Amino acid sequence: MSDKYDDLSTGAVISMVLAGLRELAERGMIKSPKDLVGGLGEYLICRAMGWQHEPSTAYDARSGETRIQIKSRTSKHWPRRAVSTGDVRDLDNTKPPFELFAVVVFNDELEVTGAFVIPADLAMRPSDMKRRKNGQTGQYRDSWVYTLRPAIRDLPEVDDVTKQVQEAHRQLCEAPTPAQIAMLRTKVIAHFGEDVWAQRQEYFGWAF
Repeated sequence: MSDKYDDLSTGAVISMVLAGLRELAERGMIKSPKDLVGGLGEYLICRAMGWQHEPSTAYDARSGETRIQIKSRTSKHWPRRAVSTGDVRDLDNTKPPFELFAVVVFNDELEVTGAFVIPADLAMRPSDMKRRKNGQTGQYRDSWVYTLRPAIRDLPEVDDVTKQVQEAHRQLCEAPTPAQIAMLRTKVIAHFGEDVWAQRQEYFGWAF
């Protein structure tokens, strides 16, 4: 237990966490307060790779006409052990509704420890993409789970983009606050105009 939270009740800590998640949703980092890991992984890899974030049930981003499904997971064991993603849907057809499958792995401190971009046909191998089964009824569900194995890093078809996503995470954490950006915006526009401010925003990639 951290000493800085000793004076807070459990209810107060829960409220603080929820408030923080709502603020991240307001800033566009995550879709909703329920989706911290998934939303953060999507945001970071899209920012690192220059993809257009387009969340849907079938895919999460685009790069031109290329559709990309993104899955994120926390694991304290990666890369010593394999990591299983959350549900992958809309795979009933023989051809998946995406061309690339990306996986982002965080540790328990939400630091990026792995990020990979995998061709869809490789991700769809039966040994790695398996249909979920209801443990009580034995019936198969309308969702699949992908297993990211350490050996994926050695495959030439797979892009290891861990360093790029780690850099995006670093930039995000070090970015100025919305209040600081608002103050800087006022000063830059007053002295140099709107065009210079727009160029500065694009250069630094500030999200707020």
